[in-house]
Amino acid sequence: MTTSRHTSTLCLVLLLLGGCRAYKKQETSEVRIVGGEFPHMNPDQRTMAHTVSLIARATPNSAMRCTGVVIGPHQVVTAAHCLVNAKQLDIGIGPRYWRLPGIQTTNIMRHPRWTKGYHYDVGIVTFSGDLPDKVKPVPIADKNNLKSGDTVLIAGYGSSGEVHPDLRGEFGFLRQVWVEVDLMEPETTTFTIKPYARKGGCHGDSGGPAFLDRGGKLELIGLISGPSTDAPCDEGHGTLTQIAKYQGWLKCAFQLAQNPLDTLADDESSVDCPASKG
Repeated sequence: MTTSRHTSTLCLVLLLLGGCRAYKKQETSEVRIVGGEFPHMNPDQRTMAHTVSLIARATPNSAMRCTGVVIGPHQVVTAAHCLVNAKQLDIGIGPRYWRLPGIQTTNIMRHPRWTKGYHYDVGIVTFSGDLPDKVKPVPIADKNNLKSGDTVLIAGYGSSGEVHPDLRGEFGFLRQVWVEVDLMEPETTTFTIKPYARKGGCHGDSGGPAFLDRGGKLELIGLISGPSTDAPCDEGHGTLTQIAKYQGWLKCAFQLAQNPLDTLADDESSVDCPASKG
């Protein structure tokens, strides 16, 4: 076998392990949440303080890779569909996924009215152990602060497009992008972002945040739920949950999980408590 063949074989092995040229490509700004960029390479690094990676395992050989948001010292919110049959959940942080040591999941709950669609696609995770000082809870925005035409900052650890639908080559790199709110769905508590702008979420970004910038500080207004069209995610689109309209349910669910969060407001969504276990 020639030297070039040895090199090609070595690169293939390293590629499967996340190394060789693929690793270098991940570290450039050309690889991103659809249309986005790496926050650690950007002057605006605020998403890194609130966004976490979630790997939910139903069995030792199967996992759902998603994103979540820290809203309390031991509380994370994410999409309900990320938590189905979850028996074990790993929480990671940083520009490239790093599993937090000393963190143990204590409760996983889904909204009881979620039925494999975009409606009620909300879940909670509680954990024991202390977060690093650089990871901080983000407040939830007022539910009346969002309207069509607003821009929100979305973030996630997922793929940058359909080229890696299985996520093995891309999951674990935090990316962010500003997107425009397109349609509000007040009856279903969802909203969509402007389609075909080549900006949006993709595989693995579910449960990730949509932030409003209020006077230089981020507030959580939405969670990434799924696509809004049948087009590949490379085209840029998405349906998001208006998490600000679920504060009553979140407050009740965290109380049931024995991790109350008093910063949450009481509202009519609390009628759907209790929650469904993961």
